[in-house]
Amino acid sequence: MNTIRASVLADLAGVSERRLRQLAEAKHIPAAKRGQYPTADTLRALFSYFRKHSGDLKTRAMQEQVRERKERADGKALSNAQLRRQLVPMSAAISACARWAIPIREAFLSLPGSQGPLCNPADPGHATATLQHWVDSTLPRIDPTKPKA
Repeated sequence: MNTIRASVLADLAGVSERRLRQLAEAKHIPAAKRGQYPTADTLRALFSYFRKHSGDLKTRAMQEQVRERKERADGKALSNAQLRRQLVPMSAAISACARWAIPIREAFLSLPGSQGPLCNPADPGHATATLQHWVDSTLPRIDPTKPKA
C-alpha cells in the first residue's frame, strides 16, 4: 500500500479532501498525484501537522465553548431581566429621550433671539449674532440633524 486515495485518507484523518489539498498546497503534506497520496510520507506529515496544531485546535474549541456558554448566560440574564421587568422597550426609551431632549433643543435654538437683547442691551444685534453663531457651530456637534451654518 504505497499510495492512498484522497477520499480514504480524508475519511481516516477526519478532514475533507479540500482540506487535504490545502495542506498539500501549504507544503504541510506531500501533494497528491492523480488523487493518490504517498501513504507513509503523508501519514507522517499529517501526524506531525496535527501534533503541532492540536494546541491551536484545542484553544479554538475551548474559545468556542466559552463563547457559547457566555451567549447562553447572556440570554438567560436578558430573560430574567425581562421577567423582573428591569428592561425598557426601545420605543419607550426613545419616547422618554424625546420628552426631555426636544424641549432642550428648542430652548437651545431660541437662545440667541431671547437672550441676545438681555446680554447686551446697548447692542442687542451683535449679542444675538454672536449667540446665533455659537448655536450654529455647536448644535451640529450634538444634533447631527441640524445642518452646519
